Amino acid sequence: MKESVGFTVRIPPSVHKEMKELLKKENKSINAKVKELILEWIREKQEKELFDAFGAVGDESVEYAVEAQGEVVFSNEDSAKR
Repeated sequence: MKESVGFTVRIPPSVHKEMKELLKKENKSINAKVKELILEWIREKQEKELFDAFGAVGDESVEYAVEAQGEVVFSNEDSAKR
């Protein structure tokens, strides 16, 4: 079994109540949604870093950068499935 790390997030009771109601409609737990949002945030940050790095390279490195970006994107998709 994979290890996981727990952490505490403090939110107002009204936010917690609304979040639970909305997630019930999606048939998701708070834990699953938080994990999904964190993974999405990480993916967006990595994609931005790649985009910025891609813009910094010269034309001779374009093919390599596209290939490297594809590897990262697909590895993130594999990670999200776990």
